[in-house]
Amino acid sequence: MSEWKAWILRIVVSAVLGGLADALTKNSRQNSLVRLTAGTMMLCVMIAPLARLDPDSVRGFWERQAQSGAEAAEWGTEVQAAMTRDYTAAEFAQWVESFAASSGIFCSAQVVLNEHMLPDRVTVILGSETTLQVIDALCTAVAAGIGIPRDRVEVMIADDHIGQASDIIARAPA
Repeated sequence: MSEWKAWILRIVVSAVLGGLADALTKNSRQNSLVRLTAGTMMLCVMIAPLARLDPDSVRGFWERQAQSGAEAAEWGTEVQAAMTRDYTAAEFAQWVESFAASSGIFCSAQVVLNEHMLPDRVTVILGSETTLQVIDALCTAVAAGIGIPRDRVEVMIADDHIGQASDIIARAPA
C-alpha cells in the first residue's frame, strides 16, 4: 500500500511543479516548452510503475482474473439453473392444479424435477372429503398427463378444518 501512496504523491508533486512552472512563465515565449516538459514529466511519473512490473506477475494476475470470471460465470449458471428449475417445477404444479380444478377437484401440488428438468415426482394434497375413486382417477390422469409412472404420484389428505399442507393427517394408497 505504501507503493500506491508514494506513486500518488509523485503524481501530485509533479502536477504542482508543472502548474507552478506554467504560472511563472505565463506570458513568456518558453510557456509552450514548459507545458510540454511538465506534461511529459507527468506522463512519465504516471507510467513509471509499469516499467517495474514483472511479466510473470502480470500474466498471473490475468490468469487469476480469468479464473475468477469463469467461477463467477459458473456460479451464475448454477443460480440461473436453480431459478429455472424452481420456475419449471411451479409451472408443472400449476398445470396439475389446473387440470384437477377442471375436473372439479381443488388441490395443491408440488413437483420435483429430475436432472433433465422433467417431473420426477408429484405430490397432490387434497381435502379429506375426496373419495378413493377420485384420487385414483386423478393420480392416473396426472401421471399420464405429465409422463411419469403412476407410482411417482403421491397423494396426501389434509385436514379440512385446518386446510394447510403442513397439517397432513393421512396418506392415500398409491
